[in-house]
Amino acid sequence: MLKLVDTTSKTMDDLVKFLFFELKENNEPISETQMQKLIFKIKMELGGSHELYEELPYYWYIHGPFSEVVRDSFNDIKNNFCKLQAYNKVILKKQHDDFKDSELVDNFSEIIKISKKIINNQNLFDNIVKHVYNMYAPYRVMLPFKFEIYQIANNNRFSQNFDVDEYVDTFYKCESQLPDDKYFVNFSEIYSQLCINLDLINDNGTFDENWRFLRNLIKELWTTFAKGLRVKSKDNYYNYEIDVWNQKFEDNLRILSQFVDKTEILTNYNSSSNNNYTSSQKKILNTTIGSYLRG
Repeated sequence: MLKLVDTTSKTMDDLVKFLFFELKENNEPISETQMQKLIFKIKMELGGSHELYEELPYYWYIHGPFSEVVRDSFNDIKNNFCKLQAYNKVILKKQHDDFKDSELVDNFSEIIKISKKIINNQNLFDNIVKHVYNMYAPYRVMLPFKFEIYQIANNNRFSQNFDVDEYVDTFYKCESQLPDDKYFVNFSEIYSQLCINLDLINDNGTFDENWRFLRNLIKELWTTFAKGLRVKSKDNYYNYEIDVWNQKFEDNLRILSQFVDKTEILTNYNSSSNNNYTSSQKKILNTTIGSYLRG
């Protein structure tokens, strides 16, 4: 096992160092996000039968395919071999040849061809995160769920900034594409309940005033899904994490369900029901879920 870890780390160090050189030569930004997705794309281009496929271990998570090994290599090389000038701007401490020369690349010259093809395609490289979702996401719902539901909630403090009717329609469209395997059954039920309640809240004309609470809840909806996703869509390298990840997914489902249940009251906002939130209750609710999400 130790040999596997050492081999994997050495492989990743060599690849990240080479890609630092390639990105610098092309005057491209050098960020961990770009590096994560670039190496994943290289992995996919190499293919499952390639010798290096298992040496580049990933799992799908909140922001797409993620590798802890990439993060370790990236941080080590950035901190020890580079000088930061400004955001994503670096000077390589060593001569360029020290970065370019690589035993890994010498043994697998196809890496040069694949990496240059990706980096030189400006449209692909600039949009590599969305490209990776579109091409390789394990479930087709993930592209609209991430970019048309989660990202809108994450980027907008006010619901007046987007079309709420269209947003609710997207929830329904994604509902029909949710995974149908047993592992996500409870999540799908929670999602469906929230979907219906969002529609009713919108019909009541109270979507805008409740957006602060709904926004945090929708972000947590995606985060919870991602915590289950990493269990279902990972390389064998991360098998040792399964028990912990399963427990975290179950814990998140339980708490998410409790908060979604609370949206039931918001659907009756304009009715004569005595279940309406008072202003102080709504403030407490917003504070509670906000604190949970930050924890």
